[in-house]
Amino acid sequence: MIEPGEINFPSRDQLAVGKWRPIFFRPHPDSPEQFILGLIAWNSDGAVALPANATRKIKCLFGDSSETVLLAQKAAIAAVRDHLGRAGPQSLEGLRFGFSGICLGDEQVGEARNADALAKYWLNRISSLHINTSETELVGDDDEEPIEAFSAKISNDRLPLMVYHAVEKDNPTLADYFSSEIRYRARRAPKPPPQKVFIGFAGDSLVANFATLRPSRSRVMVDHVKRLMWDLARYRDNEQGLLPSERKFEMVVYRRPVDDPELTRAQDKQLNEMISDLGEQGSKEDIGVQSRESVDGIAKFLQRAELRAASLRRA
Repeated sequence: MIEPGEINFPSRDQLAVGKWRPIFFRPHPDSPEQFILGLIAWNSDGAVALPANATRKIKCLFGDSSETVLLAQKAAIAAVRDHLGRAGPQSLEGLRFGFSGICLGDEQVGEARNADALAKYWLNRISSLHINTSETELVGDDDEEPIEAFSAKISNDRLPLMVYHAVEKDNPTLADYFSSEIRYRARRAPKPPPQKVFIGFAGDSLVANFATLRPSRSRVMVDHVKRLMWDLARYRDNEQGLLPSERKFEMVVYRRPVDDPELTRAQDKQLNEMISDLGEQGSKEDIGVQSRESVDGIAKFLQRAELRAASLRRA
Protein backbone atom coordinates (compact mmCIF):
# COMPACT_ATOMS: atom_id res chain seq x y z
CA MET A 1 0.00 0.00 0.00
CA ILE A 2 1.24 3.50 -0.80
CA GLU A 3 1.57 5.60 2.32
CA PRO A 4 0.45 9.26 2.15
CA GLY A 5 4.01 10.42 2.76
CA GLU A 6 5.21 8.56 -0.35
CA ILE A 7 3.01 10.58 -2.76
CA ASN A 8 4.86 13.57 -4.22
CA PHE A 9 2.33 16.28 -5.00
CA PRO A 10 3.63 19.28 -6.95
CA SER A 11 4.47 22.21 -4.74
CA ARG A 12 2.44 25.38 -5.27
CA ASP A 13 5.80 27.12 -5.51
CA GLN A 14 6.31 25.25 -8.78
CA LEU A 15 3.02 26.51 -10.28
CA ALA A 16 2.65 29.75 -12.16
CA VAL A 17 -0.58 31.71 -12.51
CA GLY A 18 -1.74 31.94 -16.12
CA LYS A 19 -4.78 32.59 -18.25
CA TRP A 20 -6.60 30.58 -20.92
CA ARG A 21 -9.42 30.86 -23.45
CA PRO A 22 -11.25 28.08 -25.34
CA ILE A 23 -11.72 28.14 -29.11
CA PHE A 24 -15.38 27.36 -29.80
CA PHE A 25 -17.02 25.98 -32.93
CA ARG A 26 -20.79 26.48 -33.31
CA PRO A 27 -22.15 24.34 -36.21
CA HIS A 28 -25.50 26.17 -36.31
CA PRO A 29 -25.74 29.94 -35.80
CA ASP A 30 -29.25 29.62 -34.35
CA SER A 31 -28.33 26.85 -31.89
CA PRO A 32 -26.46 27.11 -28.57
CA GLU A 33 -24.67 23.84 -29.30
CA GLN A 34 -20.90 24.30 -29.39
CA PHE A 35 -17.71 22.25 -29.43
CA ILE A 36 -14.23 23.15 -28.20
CA LEU A 37 -11.74 22.76 -31.07
CA GLY A 38 -8.72 24.13 -29.22
CA LEU A 39 -7.43 26.26 -26.37
CA ILE A 40 -5.09 29.23 -25.88
CA ALA A 41 -3.04 29.54 -22.67
CA TRP A 42 -0.44 32.04 -21.56
CA ASN A 43 1.53 33.23 -18.55
CA SER A 44 4.62 35.35 -17.93
CA ASP A 45 6.85 32.81 -19.71
CA GLY A 46 4.96 32.60 -23.02
CA ALA A 47 1.78 31.60 -24.86
CA VAL A 48 0.57 28.51 -26.73
CA ALA A 49 -2.43 27.49 -28.85
CA LEU A 50 -3.25 23.77 -28.93
CA PRO A 51 -5.85 21.94 -31.08
CA ALA A 52 -8.20 19.25 -29.76
CA ASN A 53 -6.57 16.05 -30.99
CA ALA A 54 -9.43 13.52 -31.34
CA THR A 55 -9.49 13.66 -35.15
CA ARG A 56 -11.22 10.31 -35.48
CA LYS A 57 -13.93 11.40 -33.09
CA ILE A 58 -14.48 14.59 -35.08
CA LYS A 59 -14.87 12.48 -38.24
CA CYS A 60 -17.34 10.17 -36.45
CA LEU A 61 -19.36 13.08 -35.07
CA PHE A 62 -19.50 15.34 -38.14
CA GLY A 63 -19.45 12.72 -40.91
CA ASP A 64 -19.37 14.29 -44.38
CA SER A 65 -18.78 17.72 -42.85
CA SER A 66 -15.74 16.61 -40.84
CA GLU A 67 -13.17 17.71 -43.43
CA THR A 68 -14.57 21.24 -43.30
CA VAL A 69 -14.51 21.20 -39.49
CA LEU A 70 -10.89 19.97 -39.45
CA LEU A 71 -9.90 22.63 -41.98
CA ALA A 72 -11.61 25.30 -39.86
CA GLN A 73 -9.77 24.00 -36.77
CA LYS A 74 -6.41 24.08 -38.57
CA ALA A 75 -7.04 27.60 -39.87
CA ALA A 76 -8.16 28.84 -36.43
CA ILE A 77 -5.08 27.46 -34.64
CA ALA A 78 -2.81 28.94 -37.35
CA ALA A 79 -4.53 32.34 -37.03
CA VAL A 80 -4.18 32.33 -33.24
CA ARG A 81 -0.50 31.32 -33.35
CA ASP A 82 0.22 34.02 -35.91
CA HIS A 83 -1.58 36.59 -33.77
CA LEU A 84 0.26 35.51 -30.61
CA GLY A 85 3.57 35.83 -32.42
CA ARG A 86 2.79 39.35 -33.64
CA ALA A 87 0.68 40.94 -30.92
CA GLY A 88 0.67 38.61 -27.92
CA PRO A 89 -2.37 37.37 -25.97
CA GLN A 90 -3.49 40.75 -24.65
CA SER A 91 -5.15 41.80 -27.93
CA LEU A 92 -7.06 38.61 -28.74
CA GLU A 93 -10.37 40.49 -28.86
CA GLY A 94 -9.40 41.88 -32.24
CA LEU A 95 -8.74 38.45 -33.73
CA ARG A 96 -10.97 37.48 -36.68
CA PHE A 97 -11.38 33.97 -38.11
CA GLY A 98 -11.85 33.00 -41.74
CA PHE A 99 -14.55 30.40 -40.98
CA SER A 100 -18.01 31.17 -39.63
CA GLY A 101 -18.91 29.53 -36.33
CA ILE A 102 -15.42 29.95 -34.81
CA CYS A 103 -15.09 32.24 -31.79
CA LEU A 104 -13.16 32.61 -28.54
CA GLY A 105 -14.61 31.90 -25.12
CA ASP A 106 -14.19 34.08 -22.03
CA GLU A 107 -10.82 34.52 -20.38
CA GLN A 108 -10.19 32.23 -17.40
CA VAL A 109 -7.45 31.99 -14.76
CA GLY A 110 -5.51 28.83 -13.89
CA GLU A 111 -2.26 27.51 -12.45
CA ALA A 112 0.27 25.13 -13.99
CA ARG A 113 4.00 24.62 -14.38
CA ASN A 114 3.96 26.46 -17.71
CA ALA A 115 1.61 27.65 -20.47
CA ASP A 116 1.77 24.34 -22.35
CA ALA A 117 0.79 22.34 -19.25
CA LEU A 118 -2.02 24.81 -18.52
CA ALA A 119 -3.43 24.42 -22.05
CA LYS A 120 -3.22 20.62 -21.99
CA TYR A 121 -4.86 20.40 -18.56
CA TRP A 122 -7.89 22.53 -19.39
CA LEU A 123 -8.27 21.19 -22.94
CA ASN A 124 -8.52 17.70 -21.50
CA ARG A 125 -10.96 18.85 -18.82
CA ILE A 126 -13.45 20.76 -20.97
CA SER A 127 -13.26 19.44 -24.57
CA SER A 128 -15.09 16.26 -25.58
CA LEU A 129 -13.02 16.36 -28.78
CA HIS A 130 -9.69 15.94 -26.99
CA ILE A 131 -7.97 12.82 -25.72
CA ASN A 132 -5.36 12.96 -22.96
CA THR A 133 -2.57 11.00 -24.66
CA SER A 134 -0.83 10.19 -21.41
CA GLU A 135 -4.02 8.65 -20.01
CA THR A 136 -4.69 6.82 -23.27
CA GLU A 137 -1.28 5.16 -23.06
CA LEU A 138 -2.11 3.89 -19.57
CA VAL A 139 -5.29 2.21 -20.76
CA GLY A 140 -4.69 -1.26 -22.15
CA ASP A 141 -6.21 -2.64 -25.34
CA ASP A 142 -8.58 -4.76 -23.28
CA ASP A 143 -10.11 -1.62 -21.74
CA GLU A 144 -10.42 0.66 -24.77
CA GLU A 145 -11.25 -0.58 -28.23
CA PRO A 146 -10.33 1.56 -31.27
CA ILE A 147 -12.93 4.22 -31.98
CA GLU A 148 -13.23 3.05 -35.61
CA ALA A 149 -14.28 -0.41 -34.46
CA PHE A 150 -16.85 1.00 -32.05
CA SER A 151 -18.13 3.40 -34.71
CA ALA A 152 -18.55 0.47 -37.10
CA LYS A 153 -20.63 -1.36 -34.48
CA ILE A 154 -22.91 1.66 -34.15
CA SER A 155 -23.23 1.98 -37.94
CA ASN A 156 -24.28 -1.67 -38.07
CA ASP A 157 -26.95 -1.15 -35.42
CA ARG A 158 -29.67 -3.75 -36.08
CA LEU A 159 -32.42 -1.67 -34.47
CA PRO A 160 -33.57 0.19 -37.66
CA LEU A 161 -33.76 -3.11 -39.54
CA MET A 162 -35.76 -4.79 -36.75
CA VAL A 163 -38.17 -1.83 -36.58
CA TYR A 164 -38.57 -1.98 -40.37
CA HIS A 165 -39.54 -5.66 -40.27
CA ALA A 166 -41.98 -5.07 -37.39
CA VAL A 167 -43.70 -2.19 -39.19
CA GLU A 168 -43.74 -3.97 -42.56
CA LYS A 169 -45.37 -7.02 -40.96
CA ASP A 170 -48.22 -4.99 -39.44
CA ASN A 171 -48.57 -2.26 -42.06
CA PRO A 172 -46.70 -2.88 -45.36
CA THR A 173 -47.79 0.47 -46.81
CA LEU A 174 -45.48 2.25 -44.34
CA ALA A 175 -42.39 0.28 -45.40
CA ASP A 176 -41.50 2.75 -48.15
CA TYR A 177 -41.18 5.52 -45.57
CA PHE A 178 -37.92 3.94 -44.36
CA SER A 179 -34.64 5.05 -45.91
CA SER A 180 -33.30 3.33 -49.03
CA GLU A 181 -30.35 2.06 -46.98
CA ILE A 182 -32.60 0.31 -44.46
CA ARG A 183 -34.72 -1.16 -47.26
CA TYR A 184 -31.54 -2.32 -48.98
CA ARG A 185 -30.42 -4.16 -45.85
CA ALA A 186 -33.86 -5.74 -45.48
CA ARG A 187 -34.34 -6.78 -49.10
CA ARG A 188 -30.70 -7.24 -50.24
CA ALA A 189 -31.37 -4.85 -53.13
CA PRO A 190 -28.51 -3.01 -54.91
CA LYS A 191 -26.87 -0.76 -52.37
CA PRO A 192 -27.79 2.94 -52.81
CA PRO A 193 -25.19 5.71 -52.62
CA PRO A 194 -24.48 6.91 -49.06
CA GLN A 195 -26.73 9.67 -47.75
CA LYS A 196 -25.14 12.99 -46.79
CA VAL A 197 -27.96 13.48 -44.29
CA PHE A 198 -29.14 10.18 -42.87
CA ILE A 199 -32.86 9.85 -42.16
CA GLY A 200 -34.17 6.45 -41.10
CA PHE A 201 -37.91 7.08 -41.47
CA ALA A 202 -39.74 9.90 -43.28
CA GLY A 203 -43.51 9.53 -43.04
CA ASP A 204 -46.39 11.92 -43.59
CA SER A 205 -46.47 13.08 -39.98
CA LEU A 206 -43.19 11.85 -38.50
CA VAL A 207 -39.51 11.91 -39.43
CA ALA A 208 -37.26 9.77 -37.25
CA ASN A 209 -33.83 8.28 -36.73
CA PHE A 210 -33.09 5.23 -34.60
CA ALA A 211 -30.25 4.14 -32.36
CA THR A 212 -29.57 1.52 -29.69
CA LEU A 213 -28.20 2.85 -26.41
CA ARG A 214 -25.64 0.63 -24.74
CA PRO A 215 -24.39 1.16 -21.17
CA SER A 216 -20.74 1.43 -22.26
CA ARG A 217 -18.56 4.07 -23.96
CA SER A 218 -21.37 6.52 -23.25
CA ARG A 219 -19.59 9.62 -24.59
CA VAL A 220 -19.00 8.05 -28.01
CA MET A 221 -22.54 6.66 -28.06
CA VAL A 222 -24.14 10.00 -27.14
CA ASP A 223 -22.03 11.84 -29.74
CA HIS A 224 -23.22 9.37 -32.41
CA VAL A 225 -26.88 9.88 -31.47
CA LYS A 226 -26.39 13.66 -31.45
CA ARG A 227 -25.05 13.38 -35.00
CA LEU A 228 -28.28 11.61 -36.00
CA MET A 229 -30.25 14.37 -34.27
CA TRP A 230 -28.23 16.95 -36.18
CA ASP A 231 -29.16 15.17 -39.41
CA LEU A 232 -32.83 15.44 -38.41
CA ALA A 233 -32.41 19.16 -37.75
CA ARG A 234 -30.69 19.73 -41.11
CA TYR A 235 -33.37 17.73 -42.92
CA ARG A 236 -36.08 19.78 -41.20
CA ASP A 237 -34.36 23.10 -41.94
CA ASN A 238 -33.90 22.19 -45.61
CA GLU A 239 -37.52 21.11 -45.84
CA GLN A 240 -38.86 24.26 -44.22
CA GLY A 241 -36.88 26.29 -46.72
CA LEU A 242 -39.17 24.90 -49.41
CA LEU A 243 -42.58 24.36 -47.84
CA PRO A 244 -43.89 24.71 -44.30
CA SER A 245 -43.94 21.34 -42.53
CA GLU A 246 -46.11 20.19 -39.66
CA ARG A 247 -44.26 16.89 -39.33
CA LYS A 248 -42.66 15.99 -36.02
CA PHE A 249 -38.96 15.16 -35.88
CA GLU A 250 -38.02 12.50 -33.35
CA MET A 251 -34.86 10.67 -32.28
CA VAL A 252 -36.01 7.21 -31.19
CA VAL A 253 -33.66 5.22 -28.97
CA TYR A 254 -33.91 1.69 -27.67
CA ARG A 255 -32.70 0.93 -24.16
CA ARG A 256 -32.65 -2.33 -22.26
CA PRO A 257 -35.78 -2.81 -20.13
CA VAL A 258 -35.60 -1.75 -16.50
CA ASP A 259 -36.69 -5.25 -15.43
CA ASP A 260 -33.90 -6.94 -17.43
CA PRO A 261 -32.25 -9.22 -14.83
CA GLU A 262 -28.82 -8.64 -16.38
CA LEU A 263 -29.10 -4.85 -16.18
CA THR A 264 -27.24 -3.51 -13.14
CA ARG A 265 -28.28 -0.41 -11.21
CA ALA A 266 -25.17 1.38 -12.43
CA GLN A 267 -26.00 0.55 -16.05
CA ASP A 268 -29.62 1.65 -15.60
CA LYS A 269 -28.42 4.95 -14.11
CA GLN A 270 -26.00 5.44 -16.99
CA LEU A 271 -28.73 4.83 -19.58
CA ASN A 272 -31.04 7.30 -17.83
CA GLU A 273 -28.26 9.92 -17.79
CA MET A 274 -27.61 9.37 -21.51
CA ILE A 275 -31.34 9.80 -22.30
CA SER A 276 -31.45 12.95 -20.14
CA ASP A 277 -28.41 14.37 -21.96
CA LEU A 278 -30.02 13.64 -25.33
CA GLY A 279 -33.28 15.19 -24.17
CA GLU A 280 -31.49 18.43 -23.25
CA GLN A 281 -29.84 18.51 -26.67
CA GLY A 282 -33.16 17.77 -28.34
CA SER A 283 -34.84 20.69 -26.57
CA LYS A 284 -32.17 23.02 -28.01
CA GLU A 285 -32.69 21.71 -31.55
CA ASP A 286 -36.48 21.26 -31.25
CA ILE A 287 -36.01 17.53 -31.87
CA GLY A 288 -38.02 15.10 -29.74
CA VAL A 289 -36.31 12.18 -27.99
CA GLN A 290 -38.36 9.01 -27.54
CA SER A 291 -37.08 6.12 -25.44
CA ARG A 292 -38.59 2.64 -25.84
CA GLU A 293 -37.76 -0.71 -24.30
CA SER A 294 -38.80 -2.94 -27.22
CA VAL A 295 -38.74 -3.03 -31.00
CA ASP A 296 -42.50 -3.58 -30.97
CA GLY A 297 -42.93 -0.42 -28.91
CA ILE A 298 -40.97 1.60 -31.47
CA ALA A 299 -42.92 0.09 -34.39
CA LYS A 300 -46.25 0.91 -32.72
CA PHE A 301 -45.07 4.48 -32.03
CA LEU A 302 -44.40 4.99 -35.76
CA GLN A 303 -47.65 3.37 -36.84
CA ARG A 304 -49.80 5.38 -34.42
CA ALA A 305 -48.27 8.62 -35.68
CA GLU A 306 -48.97 7.75 -39.33
CA LEU A 307 -52.45 6.42 -38.61
CA ARG A 308 -53.37 9.71 -36.90
CA ALA A 309 -52.11 11.59 -39.95
CA ALA A 310 -54.14 9.37 -42.29
CA SER A 311 -57.31 9.85 -40.22
CA LEU A 312 -56.87 13.61 -40.25
CA ARG A 313 -56.49 13.62 -44.03
CA ARG A 314 -59.69 11.61 -44.43
CA ALA A 315 -61.54 13.97 -42.11
